[in-house]
Amino acid sequence: MWTPFQYKNPFYFNNEKDEFLYGWQQYTSNGEISYGFTGGLVTGYRKFIHQDMTIIVLTNGLKEKPIHNKIISKIAGIVDSELN
Repeated sequence: MWTPFQYKNPFYFNNEKDEFLYGWQQYTSNGEISYGFTGGLVTGYRKFIHQDMTIIVLTNGLKEKPIHNKIISKIAGIVDSELN
């Protein structure tokens, strides 16, 4: 589930260190790896393995501008200042 999926063509992410895995997506925050997934521009789930922390965000959405990953990263930075 956490094995990187090998694309024939490069896949676009905001952060080049982030990867799509067979089950989830891998994210990086200040060098720390986390795993999660987002869907429908309204939900987000992220598991920070080394911090023993999970953040779940449910929103009403923001039409064309998904912000759930920014919300999760901000909350993680508040809880653990090393993730800023």
